[in-house]
Amino acid sequence: MATTLGGRLEQVWQERVRERFERNYRGYWRSLGGYFALFLFAALCDAASTSYFLISQNASSDAEYHPVFRAQIASYGPVVGPLVATWAKALSAVIVTLYWRRQAIMILLAAAGVGFFGAWYNIWGIDHHAVSRIVGMITENSPWVTPPF
Repeated sequence: MATTLGGRLEQVWQERVRERFERNYRGYWRSLGGYFALFLFAALCDAASTSYFLISQNASSDAEYHPVFRAQIASYGPVVGPLVATWAKALSAVIVTLYWRRQAIMILLAAAGVGFFGAWYNIWGIDHHAVSRIVGMITENSPWVTPPF
């Protein structure tokens, strides 16, 4: 059975990606476990503060900026939704940092910083009108904030 050039290239690409994941997985948790724990703690703080915000403000899922969180909150509610979205975020972080292992520390630290900012914003930052105006200006009419459906 003859294989096409495109099929062969795809097979080679898949083999290279698999080999890269296998190579990068060796020692992954030993060298990056602490950074991943920090990232996961920040993500859980963000999820908890999102639940707090939604419940205390009696807000709908539309109040959430992140589209994955918004979809999960709409599907599973204000408590389970952020936890499901955090699980998806953690799984994505493992895949991305396994593939880009050299940049993994910076990726995890940046993501942890965004998570801690999100947690702060959900509890205290929402009351700071200057921060709310800046976030509003950034997200107003943004194609990334409002899903196209």
